[in-house]
Amino acid sequence: MEELRRTLRYPRLRRYLKMDDREADDFVLLWEQVTNPVDLAGHPAPGICRDPDDEPYLQTALAGRADHVVSGDGDLLALEQVEGILLVSPAAFAQILAETVRPR
Repeated sequence: MEELRRTLRYPRLRRYLKMDDREADDFVLLWEQVTNPVDLAGHPAPGICRDPDDEPYLQTALAGRADHVVSGDGDLLALEQVEGILLVSPAAFAQILAETVRPR
């Protein structure tokens, strides 16, 4: 959650989301309530990232059986797919959502 909290404070993202500190903190609290922690025990890092600092993200996605990893990180995006998990940019994920989620 600290990564999310830190990311929501990026100036470029703040301008896009139009969030102040309180709203960002509220979002993180909500996110904590609607997500499930992933136990990484028994799930080694895959060891395939160009940047070793990115390994925990793939490790978590694999352990949690994620469908997507959404990132702006070029090293992660270069992988495109890992064991059925799609690695996509925020814009690509927004498009995926737009195509799969229909208003009622």
